Amino acid sequence: MTQKSASLSKKEKTLAYIHNLSQTDLDLACIHCGQMLALQDQSLLCPNGHRFDIARQGYFYLTSVHQDSKYQHDLWTARRTVIQEYGLFESAMSEIKQIILNFCEKLGQPPTIIDAGMGEGSHLAQILPTLPAHSHVYGLDLSRQGVQLATDYVGDFLPLVADISHLPFKDDSCHIILSILSPANYDEFKRIAASQAGAILLKLIPNPDYLKEIRHELTLIRGKDYESYDNQAVIDIFREHFREGQSQKIQAELDLTPPMAQALITMTPLTWDLAPEEQAELLNRLLDKGTVTLSWTLLTADL
Repeated sequence: MTQKSASLSKKEKTLAYIHNLSQTDLDLACIHCGQMLALQDQSLLCPNGHRFDIARQGYFYLTSVHQDSKYQHDLWTARRTVIQEYGLFESAMSEIKQIILNFCEKLGQPPTIIDAGMGEGSHLAQILPTLPAHSHVYGLDLSRQGVQLATDYVGDFLPLVADISHLPFKDDSCHIILSILSPANYDEFKRIAASQAGAILLKLIPNPDYLKEIRHELTLIRGKDYESYDNQAVIDIFREHFREGQSQKIQAELDLTPPMAQALITMTPLTWDLAPEEQAELLNRLLDKGTVTLSWTLLTADL
């Protein structure tokens, strides 16, 4: 990052990023009428006059859905910690980055990539070095707090508050779609996929033994079942849409330290309703075990 860009505000970095994207073609579409959005001053504007102003932190609100998310600031910051400092997803991201690298080599042009359900943006930030220069990179989530944290990366990708059931992108515009531990809307993914040039979907889902140590100890602490989880229905729906899609199991173990275990407890929605004394007991039980299991299935499909 140059000294000049480092001195810019988040809003200025986002506007500069959009200006660079607009030198070729901005991939965004109006959520009200579907017309193409273009940058005008500090707003995105469509030909029918629908206007979306940039937030002070440097993101755009491109959804008509107003939803209070349970994913609060502490959860997002803990998620960033376990991703960036402790490498929770390192084995999965290594596979994802290699697939993207191979795809980009075959594509032969800078891709448009979206992370549909990016959370606070750490996964997308880790993928950036894999992408060719001049790629169009968008990260979106319905959680405003997650997107606000993701603005730490403005200038590298465009953060959006948006809904996967009504994506603010033009038809036939995106080459790479990521869905990492997030819900998916396959009809929308197919709509925006640049099918003629080539497009790919990468969806990462947890397996039943993902963080099984946390699930097991919660079952003992609370006396109710936290261990019954099955991802087969998710896989079946994926295969209904993409009969030639592929799947790959990724497994690893993570050695626990007290700060890492605490961040994991804060990150997972399983612990949202725990009393402080239950959280403390869970922390001690996890540290006694010493490791946690990481297990995902990576689903990929041509779009």
